[in-house]
Amino acid sequence: MFAPRYNPTKLKLNLKLAITRLQMLQKKNDNAGVLARKEVAKLLEKGKDELARIKVEQIIRDDYYMESMELMEMYLNLMIARFGLIETVKHCDLGIQEAITTVVWATPRMQGDVAELKTIKTLIQSRYGRDFVEEALE
Repeated sequence: MFAPRYNPTKLKLNLKLAITRLQMLQKKNDNAGVLARKEVAKLLEKGKDELARIKVEQIIRDDYYMESMELMEMYLNLMIARFGLIETVKHCDLGIQEAITTVVWATPRMQGDVAELKTIKTLIQSRYGRDFVEEALE
């Protein structure tokens, strides 16, 4: 089949949609984290240390995931801010290469929560080529 064509309007739209979705997920996870911390406190009061330890491990994993969402939001904002480079330069500029490769690398890991990342990755691949995307995934 034919590869999708690069569409800068679609890329910019999906970047903005992904940022909005990440912000919503961060608020949701932040609220869930507050509730989980309260639940851990109640478990510790009841003397259920093992169950509290398991809950704390989940809270820590969720905190790491929240930090990764914040980084993704930052990189997506950088891509929007430097969108002119993406449009005008045929090869990926060094000023945004880290942001673009990180977004491509994180896509398979986060696309379950942020569906727009898959479209962004596809559009980046159509812009910079399959080799660029495969190199970013390594």
